Amino acid sequence: MNNILEWEILQPNWLTITTPIDVKHNEDDVEVITERLKTALKQNQDLPYVTANQVGYGYQIYAIRTQNDIEVWANPLMARQNDNMILVRDKEYGLENTYYCPRWTKLSVIAYSVDKGLVCNREYENEAAVILQHIMNNLNGISLKDIGLEVTQEFLDASEEDKQEIVSMYVNELQSLLNTLEDDIKNDSEMNQKYEAFKFVKARASNEIEAERPVKTNRKMRRWFKKLFKKKGK
Repeated sequence: MNNILEWEILQPNWLTITTPIDVKHNEDDVEVITERLKTALKQNQDLPYVTANQVGYGYQIYAIRTQNDIEVWANPLMARQNDNMILVRDKEYGLENTYYCPRWTKLSVIAYSVDKGLVCNREYENEAAVILQHIMNNLNGISLKDIGLEVTQEFLDASEEDKQEIVSMYVNELQSLLNTLEDDIKNDSEMNQKYEAFKFVKARASNEIEAERPVKTNRKMRRWFKKLFKKKGK
């Protein structure tokens, strides 16, 4: 098990589920939320990021600290992951213990850059990739206690063999949960449409499909994706 990141982020132990925001028709809301997010990071220098639902707004907007600046993004979609996943020891405010959580070490995220006013595709690796996945969890109302393996003193005192068995059981439980979620998505037409749109974006980012073909054969997916970034007058 790798421990590449551990921080204590100031957030409640519950998070509301956020929804995409129409960045063109809700410019005033975007401006207000952006200011709140940037102020939160400026006042808390130890925080690597902050999401809109941490400052009282139910939209998919977040601010992330970079090396020299603070960037604000909206409506993120995780488009690609590599095959390398590790267990990361993580912590969040309101939870007594740290948690191990599986994370991709490299991923691609498509999101609307509030600062630039356009949709961008960004690649993240290692610690930055872990932070982006934590952000995605927060925006979906997910806490570490919902998906992580709690690192209790009992776990730390266990033998390496027992630890590996516990981790194996944890991974199997996650796989069972994933299978259940996929079944639920298939039985929900709206969710299935969004899921297919996600797979389309992921495949396109990975160059698994041609640039022109999905435009003709995946109209429903395109319509859902375009709703996230509607332009005025349309």
